[in-house]
Amino acid sequence: MSFILEALKKSENKRRKKSGQISRTIHAPSPRNNAKSRSWVLGILLLLMVNAVLLLWFFGSSKQPDLPAETVQVGADINKFTLRQANPATTQSNTEQLSVSTQKQHQNDQEHMVVKALPVPRNDNQVYSLGQLPILIQKQLPALQMSLHAYNRDDANASMVQLNDRIMREGDRVTDNINLEKIEADGIVLRYDGYRFLLPRRGN
Repeated sequence: MSFILEALKKSENKRRKKSGQISRTIHAPSPRNNAKSRSWVLGILLLLMVNAVLLLWFFGSSKQPDLPAETVQVGADINKFTLRQANPATTQSNTEQLSVSTQKQHQNDQEHMVVKALPVPRNDNQVYSLGQLPILIQKQLPALQMSLHAYNRDDANASMVQLNDRIMREGDRVTDNINLEKIEADGIVLRYDGYRFLLPRRGN
């Protein structure tokens, strides 16, 4: 009986020792683990401090430097020039000059219009260019496009043109009111409403 009790006591003591070791392993870390965790914390703190110093240095160097004295002087000169230009007397003088030049231009335009408005006489011996015809006549003319021009100096019957996609010779009618009078070296002479005018060949 005493032998059994002693065996029970021994097994109980062993069980208590094992349970004490397990609790120590779970709840109380060893001194070696404490040293490692402290070194990690110190390393992280050191890294954060280095990053903070680098950021302060970077943003401090990116600030715009102060302008030199010469730049400030140039800015002051520009301001003076702007104020001088905004002087009311100068502005009034410029306005008067602009008004005078506008009046002169208006007079020149009126004189030019009077010259253009002069009547252009109908003359069988005069051949005008398209730009010399009266404006009303120019507006009445249809579109005239000459794509072929064949001129024969020795035989007028051999000369021909292609006008508005039609092959034509001297004496043909372009429209009911436009006649092809003559084919010349530099173009064709057409007649409309008593006016003779030259339609130049391509390249003239």
